[in-house]
Amino acid sequence: MMKEIWLIYRKDDAKRNQLFIQSLIEEGEKLNIQVSLKYREQFYIGVINGKLTLIYDEEQTELPAAAIVRVPDPFFSEQLEAIGIRIFNRAKVSALCNDKRRTHQALAQLHIPMVDTLFFNIGRELSSKPPLSYPLVIKGALGRSGAQVFFIQHQEDWESACEKLANEPVVVQRPAERIGKDLRVFIIGKNIIGAVLRYSESDFKANFTLGGQASRYELSQEERQLINSIIAAFDFDFVGIDFLFDGEGNLLFNEIEDV
Repeated sequence: MMKEIWLIYRKDDAKRNQLFIQSLIEEGEKLNIQVSLKYREQFYIGVINGKLTLIYDEEQTELPAAAIVRVPDPFFSEQLEAIGIRIFNRAKVSALCNDKRRTHQALAQLHIPMVDTLFFNIGRELSSKPPLSYPLVIKGALGRSGAQVFFIQHQEDWESACEKLANEPVVVQRPAERIGKDLRVFIIGKNIIGAVLRYSESDFKANFTLGGQASRYELSQEERQLINSIIAAFDFDFVGIDFLFDGEGNLLFNEIEDV
């Protein structure tokens, strides 16, 4: 009997990731696994008659063997796990990776090098004056794919970014010495699969989806040791760990992407 695995996306994200989705479906068929695309917007979760409940398309549904959750929604992931579904990535990993405050807090305890980073809530803790000298970077703590990231050089930049991030938790950082360049390291389980150098000639953000360029990167032994110290501390299924570079080319932790 063919096993079923759910692949869960938000509808808008699914449109942008059709090639990846189709490749997972095709690879699943080779392994006698049915990969079924499900939309987060069509799930209801809660408690009915005293039991945790999962409803899809307004009907209770047969549970899958596992689920690949491609939405940054740790509470939703916790519900799936509590019902008994093995999910990739786990809810704890989702909560860690999708909040930049939590990732920096956790990795600082591992003594991983990173730029100076402060945690705030716009409107409640941040004043009209930035907490670091210019230039600086402000990011929405829950943002992803390079969204909600602003390079601040003047007071006008600061005020504009604060307005766009109103009522959002944020991180405020000193910029790395090498701007417009970062490294994405792909992880499956406890293994480093590969690394890609991303760079931009026109923007401080190097994301490929935002117009940056990418090339394969060979990690040094020292870089592998640093990355393995992160991997050893967490139960990742598949993530991308992003690094910036200091003035001497050494890695500085930036963030972890699980979606």
